[in-house]
Amino acid sequence: MEASHIWSFPPVGSIKINTDGSYLHETGKAGIGGIVRDSQGDLIMAFSISVNCKNSNMVESLAAEFGVKWH
Repeated sequence: MEASHIWSFPPVGSIKINTDGSYLHETGKAGIGGIVRDSQGDLIMAFSISVNCKNSNMVESLAAEFGVKWH
């Protein structure tokens, strides 16, 4: 099966923030990451951080929060 997801540029004058989080229930380890790009697709900022969380929903929320608070 071929992947159908293709990254698209944000509108001119905007930025796009893509984030993700991962949580391993067995170990309790978690991490978040993300990338911020401008309307040309140029990298503004990227991050990858280990975090302490209790579940996968919390990890995903932390990733999104960090992404919008990056500046």
